Amino acid sequence: MTLPRLAGLVLAAGASRRFGSPKQLALIDGVPMLQRVLETAHAALTANSQRHRLAVVLGAHADAIYDGVIEKLSIPPPQIVFCDDWDRGIAHSLRSGINALQH
Repeated sequence: MTLPRLAGLVLAAGASRRFGSPKQLALIDGVPMLQRVLETAHAALTANSQRHRLAVVLGAHADAIYDGVIEKLSIPPPQIVFCDDWDRGIAHSLRSGINALQH
């Protein structure tokens, strides 16, 4: 496999406890926040490299986020990484994402 020249990793596994609902699904001008982040990351990656990868780490609320955002993206779907131990801290999500991008 040819490694990408550039990779983007979006961490979206948190439970958003203080926010009160999944931040990933919060609407900004009618568009879920995570959709905006992924589309912006995709645009930045595409503008800077023909060979790139984009991954998003999901954990808490993964099904709702997948249904509400990932399935509706207007860009090629990012690599989906499920972090089973998302509740153990951001380092676990980061490790899951980096490991997935390396394979």
